[in-house]
Amino acid sequence: MSLSEQELRIAGFNEAHPERTMGPHVTGEGSYRIVAYLPRAENAWIENSPEGSVVNMKRSGNGKTFRAEVKKSEFRRNYLICFTEKSGYTEKREDPYSFPATVSDYDVYLFKKGEFLKSYETFGAHFEERDGVAGVRFTVWAPTARAVSVIADFNHWIAGATPLTRTPSALSSGQERDLLYLPLTMTGKITGGLKKEKGGTSMKSLS
Repeated sequence: MSLSEQELRIAGFNEAHPERTMGPHVTGEGSYRIVAYLPRAENAWIENSPEGSVVNMKRSGNGKTFRAEVKKSEFRRNYLICFTEKSGYTEKREDPYSFPATVSDYDVYLFKKGEFLKSYETFGAHFEERDGVAGVRFTVWAPTARAVSVIADFNHWIAGATPLTRTPSALSSGQERDLLYLPLTMTGKITGGLKKEKGGTSMKSLS
């Protein structure tokens, strides 16, 4: 599947593995390609911290995703994705897809056996810190979902604007858990999630 096709699937809220497209990825040309789905953006750019160097992002064919190429020598893991809306409002935030999504296989094993007595410590929304960035780990169990997304004030309640990453357990051939680490600069008040079933229906559930 080409990059453009993957971006169309993300824009259509049909992609279970947005991390394969979005976030930083090494290219064969000695650089990092960064892709961001920004449905409200008029223009976008990358700020490399702490130097503050700016790399402009180009709008892709579907009009809602943006791409940028950053040289390896200039790439910094704590970069910011920045964009401006039609209203003139400008937002700067960490890229949630630059943080690996992890849940232990042991937790999944206990959950499937019905012996995970503290599943509430893994599933749902939980504050934590990664690489010095405070945020929220959002995890759901959704074995029949085509795609899952967090919806809240920070993304204007746009379905699929912040899709979760699906991570299969090494203990099972099925793909059963969806999770994402959301930096606090973009979360605001998390109030819900949206699940798109394989049959095409969607369901809203409070976190």
